[in-house]
Amino acid sequence: MLEFLERRIIQKGSGIPINMHWYGGEPLLKPKAMRLITDLMLARFPEHDITSTITTNGTLVDDAALRILKDSNTKVAQVTVDGTERTHNEIRYLKNTRAPTYQTVLSNIERLSTIMRVVVRYNWNMDHGLEPIGEYYHNLHDRFGGNDNIEFYVIPTAANSISCGSFFKLAQNKEQAALLAKFIETDFKCRKSHGLPVKSMGYDVFNCSANIEGNIVVSFNGDLYSCVSSVGKREAKIGNIEIGLNGTHQIFRDNLPIDDECLACEFLLSCGGGCRYYAATENNDIHSKHCNKKRSEIIVRENYLKIFENEIAAF
Repeated sequence: MLEFLERRIIQKGSGIPINMHWYGGEPLLKPKAMRLITDLMLARFPEHDITSTITTNGTLVDDAALRILKDSNTKVAQVTVDGTERTHNEIRYLKNTRAPTYQTVLSNIERLSTIMRVVVRYNWNMDHGLEPIGEYYHNLHDRFGGNDNIEFYVIPTAANSISCGSFFKLAQNKEQAALLAKFIETDFKCRKSHGLPVKSMGYDVFNCSANIEGNIVVSFNGDLYSCVSSVGKREAKIGNIEIGLNGTHQIFRDNLPIDDECLACEFLLSCGGGCRYYAATENNDIHSKHCNKKRSEIIVRENYLKIFENEIAAF
């Protein structure tokens, strides 16, 4: 892996900043691997500014983990929770003892905040309903409201935890679209009532990590992908750390061709021209057109534009 990274870094030029993102699964389950990678990176690339970020469930933050994160110059930790203490503990408990983890996670968020910025993310599922959102903000504001190193927000996620960040893809029908509209309205009101910035916290209409320059996802077996959503899908593999990139990386990064029908579509800005990954997996052709107009009509026309009006009014 280091040899692959070295080749990529040489291509980009000496002195470029390097950011490592500890991601899983749960990265803190493998502290020795984190220590090994950190030490190797620092030894191999001493002339580069090396920083890291981590996404963690927050249950394994002990003194040893804090030392590793500090040594790897970790600047930001994203800690995921599942709403209120009740909703969180229903699905997030220790495997062997079934002990609840909510209070442990909150305590570890405070520990992390002593050495880095911590972003707490509530992965809200439509099955939760809207009531836990207000309780989540109330509880975290009471506990962390005076800590400038901690921020918290809510983001809707699908049951299968898709990660491409395209908000409108979560709704499968008009009822779900209406619930998502109510979600944003509720989220704005809760943030405003607790004196938090009233702004969109991740519900972009179109957002694709494959379009980020230099972004490559390394799977557990060394295979390479353009985005987290595509990991494990043979059609989306762009290489391996031993052999390098296979030539399809730029194809996944490039937008699909936009034809005259796309240019005339009122939803072009909401879909970005389609997704190569979905073209490959749903159409079996990475170069084919992947149109989301029907779903865009449900979200954008009937609810999303109303929400943007409310967002503007909130300022």
